[in-house]
Amino acid sequence: MAKQIETATIVGTVTGSGNAIVTVTAFGMGNSPKAITVAVTNGDTASVVAQAARYALATDSDVSLMFLVGGSGANVTLTRRIDSENDSSLNIASANGTCTGLTAEPTSTNSQAGTSVITHGYVTIDQFHSYKRVGTEQVTDDTVIALLIESASRYIDRNTSRRFFLNGVESHYFNVPGWEAWITSGHSYYSGYGNPTQINEPSLMLDDDLYSLTSVVNGDGTTLVENTDFVQVPFNGLPKYKLEMIGTNYWKAQGNTNPVRCILVSGTWGYCDIADVPGDLVEACLMIVSSAYNRRLGENVMQKVQVSTAGAVISPDDVPAKSADILRCYQRHSFG
Repeated sequence: MAKQIETATIVGTVTGSGNAIVTVTAFGMGNSPKAITVAVTNGDTASVVAQAARYALATDSDVSLMFLVGGSGANVTLTRRIDSENDSSLNIASANGTCTGLTAEPTSTNSQAGTSVITHGYVTIDQFHSYKRVGTEQVTDDTVIALLIESASRYIDRNTSRRFFLNGVESHYFNVPGWEAWITSGHSYYSGYGNPTQINEPSLMLDDDLYSLTSVVNGDGTTLVENTDFVQVPFNGLPKYKLEMIGTNYWKAQGNTNPVRCILVSGTWGYCDIADVPGDLVEACLMIVSSAYNRRLGENVMQKVQVSTAGAVISPDDVPAKSADILRCYQRHSFG
C-alpha cells in the first residue's frame, strides 16, 4: 500500500505583480481540472511563490478533500489522503496568470505511485465513490469499501469460472487428448501409446482462458510450432480455449507410453488485462459492492454481509438481478 505523491516545481522570479495560476487535475476530484489563483508580488522568488501556492491549495475545499499539501523551497507536493490505485491523470501545472516572470510548467512529477489495498479489483475506490456518491472525505470507510470490492471481484471470478486479470507467464500441463476414452473402451493404461496415431484426438481443450501463448511442448519433448504443427482457437479472437493439431500431426505421450500430464502449454492466462475489464462487468461489480455496502449501513434488514479485518463475505443476496444476468453472459464452460 502506498499513497500517491505528485510534485510540481515553480520556476522563475516574478517581474510583474498579479496572480499566478496553479491548475490541479485529479480523477474524482470536484471541479477537476481546477485552476487556483495565487497572488504574487514583483520580486517574489520561486520559493516564495511556491509557499503561496501551497497555502492556496491547502485552503481549497476540492483539493484539500483528496490531498495533503506539502513541499519545501520551490516544490509543491500533493499526497493522496488514502491508499488507492495510481491516478495517471494527476497533475499540478503552474503558469503566469496576470503576473509576469514565471516559466510555465505544464507537467508535474509522479514522485510516488499509489497502490491500493485491493488485489485484482474490477473497480477502484474512486469509481465506487462516484457511483455511490460517497464523499472522498469519508476515508475511514474506504478500508471497508476496499474489502467489499475485492470480495465482489472474487465472487465474479468464482461465478464465471474465469479471471479478468493477467498474472504473467504460467505453465499448464495436460494429458494426451483422448486417452481417457481409450482406457474406457477397454484398453490397458499404457497400451497403444507405442503407436499414438491410434488415438489421434487433434483437439487439446485448455483448462483456462489463454490470453497470450508463449510455447507448447508435446509429450515427447518436441517444441511445437504454431501454424505449422497446430493453431489456436478461436482464430480471430480472445481468449483462446483450445489448440488444434494440423494435418497429420498428433499429440504424443511421454516416451510413447505415459499419457498423463505430459503436454506443456506456457503462456499468459486470463480473459483480459484488468485495465480492459468489459464495461458491463464493471457495472455488475459496482452494483454488487453497492448492495453489500447498503447492507452494512443497515439499509437491508437481512444483514448477511460480514466484514472483518480479514475480508468481506459477499452472499447471493448481495447480487442484484441485473448483475447476475451479466455474470451469466461471461460464464466459462468446462469441457469433458
